[in-house]
Amino acid sequence: MRDGVLNIWKRNNEYVITFGLTDGRARVMSPHKVHGREGLVGFLGSELHFAAHGVADMMRQIDASGSAHSNVIKMSDDDRFRLGLRDPNENVSSPASCVARRFANSSFAARP
Repeated sequence: MRDGVLNIWKRNNEYVITFGLTDGRARVMSPHKVHGREGLVGFLGSELHFAAHGVADMMRQIDASGSAHSNVIKMSDDDRFRLGLRDPNENVSSPASCVARRFANSSFAARP
């Protein structure tokens, strides 16, 4: 699992999503693109397992400024590889288990 920050920028009807590692090494990660607002909401909820209030917060940020940035979340290398959110030069094996995990104290964690 790697710690990082999710960044989203709106460009017309397309959303560009990046995951920036917080390990102190500067790397350019490949972006993932999603079309339409509903596509982004589905991606955040289904693919990244954000709780509803986390999705709503990201969408409010986008509505206000055209971009959104998460608190630090954890994402497996398998998930980053599967979603294309990785350094193109990384050697990441084919995903075996693809489940994104968040810090329990993250504002994006599901409420019990």
